Amino acid sequence: MVSLGLRNSQETWSLADNSRVFLEALKLFFEKREKEIGSLIFDKDDQLAVEFVTAAANIRASSFGIPLHSLFEAKGVAGNIVHAVATTNAIIAGLIVIEAIKVLKGDHQDYRMTYCLEHPSRKMLLMPVEPFEPSKSCYVCSETPLVLEVNTKTTKLREVIEKVIKSLG
Repeated sequence: MVSLGLRNSQETWSLADNSRVFLEALKLFFEKREKEIGSLIFDKDDQLAVEFVTAAANIRASSFGIPLHSLFEAKGVAGNIVHAVATTNAIIAGLIVIEAIKVLKGDHQDYRMTYCLEHPSRKMLLMPVEPFEPSKSCYVCSETPLVLEVNTKTTKLREVIEKVIKSLG
């Protein structure tokens, strides 16, 4: 099976190395395994998949100041965690869609914050709660209504951004 053939699996790559591995692995998938894209199931014995996942996870971790892992460490964790992360991401994405529908419908009274509990209690994985009171000084969460009507067929995003920024002073 094709892989990048990286030598030292104990070495933790730099962010630049992770970016290079990510792009090279992606290129190899498109060149050698294109038919598998979209239907590939993660297998910790698939070296190219492990190289790709390690690089992608390390790039994401670096964004949040989380320590990076070597290929060896990632392979040890990936067999268990990839499925858990994918499931959790799917749950959270579903909750985001539910709240987005409420926003689009204008159901402001029905907003919920929902915690996905790492250690569920009373057989509750999800714990919905009332949102926190908005901060009066926060532009994002204060109750200053704003209606923005834009003709999406003729208006460019750049124009909207420029006009909004100019109006803020």
